[in-house]
Amino acid sequence: MKEPTGRDADRIAFGSTLSNDRHAETFDYLIANPPYGKDWKRDETAVRAENERGAAGRFAPGLPRISDGQLLFLLHMLAHAKEPKDGGSRIAIIMNGSPLFTGDAGSGESEIRRYILENDLLEALIALPEQLFYNTGIATYVWVVSNRKVPARRGKVQLIDATSFWVQMRRSLGDKRREIPVDRAQDILKILRDFKDGDTRLVKKDGAEEETIVSRIYPTTHFGFRKHRARAAALRGRRNHRRSRRAARFRCRAVPGRARAHCFLSRQIAAVSSRSDRADRIAFRAGAGNLSPTFLAALSSTPSNASRSLEQGGGQPACSSNGKGSKQPRTAISSYGVVRGR
Repeated sequence: MKEPTGRDADRIAFGSTLSNDRHAETFDYLIANPPYGKDWKRDETAVRAENERGAAGRFAPGLPRISDGQLLFLLHMLAHAKEPKDGGSRIAIIMNGSPLFTGDAGSGESEIRRYILENDLLEALIALPEQLFYNTGIATYVWVVSNRKVPARRGKVQLIDATSFWVQMRRSLGDKRREIPVDRAQDILKILRDFKDGDTRLVKKDGAEEETIVSRIYPTTHFGFRKHRARAAALRGRRNHRRSRRAARFRCRAVPGRARAHCFLSRQIAAVSSRSDRADRIAFRAGAGNLSPTFLAALSSTPSNASRSLEQGGGQPACSSNGKGSKQPRTAISSYGVVRGR
């Protein structure tokens, strides 16, 4: 059955994409808007079985938490991409903030992000305005993924802040109160094509227009963070740290009203970091949610300033203890994801 334009409606297959893949071939372009925060419990048996098959299956890089299957759809699309020698493929997928931030070092989400970044598949992340969808007003992001990057883009990721590229609708449709006009959509594509670090646009803020940076470019290594773990005994000896004997994980913030920028626990982790390769950074845990106006902790500063602000306490360093009493700190595995400024 074909429509007048020649597109074949019989290509729409019935069933679950995750547990029953009905398309065996590869494609030049793939576009998807998977359900946000939808669990994959019904598909769990088939998905885990395919994960255990390793490279022979679609989900070899890792499995996200059972409550959110968005990254599984991305892996599914990557599995249907053409090989670079055959021309490669480009992918665009719209997801909420959870796939960017969820998951600690070594988690399924972090391992999936590691796979995408280490294989240089992520071309761009585009932050869209809120209130674009009928059923939800949350912030959403377009992942542009490709295994056929042009030479200028190789080893780099472009971050585009399009959160202000909207106009108010005259009449709301559920939670959808905004839309992106055609001229602003074309402007987003122009920013993507130009691939210019520090590209600016006039953005209306508080009733006045001001020139704002809407594009930043970073190396793929910028998104990898080494998480350091310190044993409990190395952290004892200061007040308010008796909890270290019974807690498996600690979180530390800057101490307000003190000359010192970090508390004792933070300094211990910094000491571990100073003895390691300076290219490594402490892994910061970033909560999900809307990033604007500090989209991806990067758009308002240079890469070096963004890293420096985090090292000075701009985020929350995460460390843990196994409670066995050793006085020597140890390092753990790397964490991959996006860090949000406070």
